[in-house]
Amino acid sequence: MKIRIMGTQEECEQARRYYSQFLNSDMVSHCSISRLYPNRNSVNQYRIYIDISSNFDFMNTSSANAAKAYNAAAKALLNASAKAYDSAAKAVLNVKEGAL
Repeated sequence: MKIRIMGTQEECEQARRYYSQFLNSDMVSHCSISRLYPNRNSVNQYRIYIDISSNFDFMNTSSANAAKAYNAAAKALLNASAKAYDSAAKAVLNVKEGAL
């Protein structure tokens, strides 16, 4: 993707800091950030250019791993809930039997 960001000098510097985190990230295969350019006919508006390419293999692997982890956690939670329900039901039956 090629992104042009326009704003005040501070806004452009904030965008530069944000996109800089991707320079050494596994999530992107390429990231470059241009220098600050002043906009024509403006004294306080600037622009920077970002060129970034996603690493879809990393994203797909991460998404698949996240889905597996979510499913495992959900299954564990359901099992724990079922065991807790069974224990509570047995306790209620024991109390009823003791009361009779």
